Amino acid sequence: MTSIVRDSNKNPYSLSIRFSSDGFSLYVFDENKVQLSERNVVLETIPETKDGLIDVLSGVDELTLNFSSVRLIFESELYSVIPLAVYSEQDELALFNLHHNGVKSSECILKNELLAWDAVLLFSVPAVIQSVFSDVLPEVKIEHHIYTFISDFVALENDSNMHIWLRPNFLDVVVIKNGNLQLINSFKYKTNEDFIYFVLNIYDKLLLDREHCKLSIHNAKKRNDLIELVSKYISHCKCID
Repeated sequence: MTSIVRDSNKNPYSLSIRFSSDGFSLYVFDENKVQLSERNVVLETIPETKDGLIDVLSGVDELTLNFSSVRLIFESELYSVIPLAVYSEQDELALFNLHHNGVKSSECILKNELLAWDAVLLFSVPAVIQSVFSDVLPEVKIEHHIYTFISDFVALENDSNMHIWLRPNFLDVVVIKNGNLQLINSFKYKTNEDFIYFVLNIYDKLLLDREHCKLSIHNAKKRNDLIELVSKYISHCKCID
């Protein structure tokens, strides 16, 4: 069985494990949150059994080391943001299904609380991931990647801003208007022209001022071509790696 040991007294390093549809990645950070290493493990599919997933994890050296903290992140488009005013734990499945076609028998619904925005983010994960890590790291909650993005990069401000997290063929959008949460959504795109279409459409639909509403594009390494295109339409645009 893979053992991820946490030692907050002696070890300054932290580990982030990010699952996606094609496998998972491991990132090690120092006490100043500077990334020290990255490892990608490619999987055609997530193993369906606990033993199968444990076998995969057992072959990863990083998971045998000591860390002061561990973060578990799951990346997917299967999520819903529900206002606290209408959320109830008993209705999680029904609320999730308002935007999706149901939860597979091999999946379970988890939640992250967006307390600053009076909302709950519901998302589905393979039940095997939840089962394995609830045994290995019972005190660590799985985060949806949108929740991680908001927690790490979307500041509480009384201003208007659009934040975009870039993933392969997807852009995740968070819009704050006059300090209020207006939009959390993900869009699939192929070309830079697709990207700018979605961005400009959001600006228009939400009546955002292109001269004053700032746009931050995150995880945009070596995407100068995209930033150059967007800057033609949005006055304040910056890239954050």
